[in-house]
Order: sequence, then structure tokens, then C-alpha cells
Amino acid sequence: MRSVSDPVESVHTVAHDPSYSTRVKTSNVIKLLLIGDASVGKSSLIISYCDDIFLENSTKTTVGVDLKVKVVNVDGSFFKTVIWDTAGQERYRNVIPSLYKGTNGVMLTYDVTDPKSFLGLYHWIQECYENCDTSRTVFYLVGNKLDQENKAVCKDDVKKLLTFVKEKYPGFKINAAFEVSAKYSSLVYGLFDTVIKDLVENRCYFDEQRLRNKRSIDLSTTRDDLTRKNSCCSY
Repeated sequence: MRSVSDPVESVHTVAHDPSYSTRVKTSNVIKLLLIGDASVGKSSLIISYCDDIFLENSTKTTVGVDLKVKVVNVDGSFFKTVIWDTAGQERYRNVIPSLYKGTNGVMLTYDVTDPKSFLGLYHWIQECYENCDTSRTVFYLVGNKLDQENKAVCKDDVKKLLTFVKEKYPGFKINAAFEVSAKYSSLVYGLFDTVIKDLVENRCYFDEQRLRNKRSIDLSTTRDDLTRKNSCCSY
């Protein structure tokens, strides 16, 4: 486990420019999903990365799901990163499983000052394992609110969780564990940039245009086949 402020050995670089979203067209898409209990700061992390804003005293709760899109440049190639924000409250959890389809990366988020939110990861990991294609999805642990003094989740807790996952959920890839604070944009940018670089390096993204063309071809083929089958019996 490390903070993203630690040196990261990577040959990849990520560049940001607000104008990318309006002037750059790309069909490379990364679908990134943040899940975790309520009030761990998922929305704050996303807003900090996409809008470069930290809402100090915000008490707004995500209702259902929300998303933000940010286009980034990774070594000269552009990627549209679609970041999904999910509600952690029990009453909204039934809508989350449908989001796992086609997800490239999942950030399992908890509050480093709240042990209960960390224990909640055991539920979220099981849900991911049951709904994700683990051969195509990479997972990351993200402890938020590192700026708070009353830290209650330690490295041993994280190691115990990683060991549990390795033994119980074969094929479930947790590539890294981070501790950050949405209050500090440098840590937030380091977190998301590192995750995006890792996904690109592992080719965990998709070509939106190619996928759209494939669906179009499939639908066309199905329609033609249906016509051929029914033509001899139609009046």
C-alpha cells in the first residue's frame, strides 16, 4: 500500500487540458467505476479530478448514479474516461450491478477514518466478483480522507483484505492500494492518472466506434437472416 505521492515507476505520461473535451475526438474509452459505502468521498474525488474543485463542507449525497467525462492524453493517444459515481446507501444498491457490464476499472473506495466503511469493502468485492468479467476488469483499493488526523484503517487491515481476496476470489485482480485525500488535488490527479496509465498499459479500454460498428453489423445480419428465413413463407 502506498500514497500516490510516492514515486511511480512508469514510462507513460498523462496530460490534461480542459479543451480536450470540446476539440478532441476519440473512440478510445475507459469506463471507470467508483464504489463503496456512503460518505467515503467518491463524489469529492471525481469532482476534484474532473473539475479541479474541492467542496470542503459539502453534504450532498449521490442519488442512484452519476457520471463525469474527462478526455486525457496518454503518450499522444487520447482516451475518453467515463467515471461513474455510485450511491453507497442500501436503498440504491440494486441499481449498481447493471453498471458493472463493460467496466474496465473499479476503484473500491473507503474512508481511512471509518473502519466500518473498510469492512464494507468485503460486500462490494463479492458484488464485483459476481457481476464483473474479472478477466477484463482491474480493481484498485482507494482509502480517502488521508488529511484527517483520526486514521483508523492500518496497513495490516489492507494486507488482511488482500490475502482474503486472493484466497477466496481467484482471478480477482487488485493491482494497487492507495491512500489519498480529495482535499489535495495533487494526490487526486496522481491517483486517477496512475489508474488510467495502468489500464492503458494493460489494454483495459475499448474502441467505442468499433463496438458501435460491430453492433450495427450484428443487427443487420440478424435482420437479413430473419428476412431470408421468412421469405419463403410470407404472403
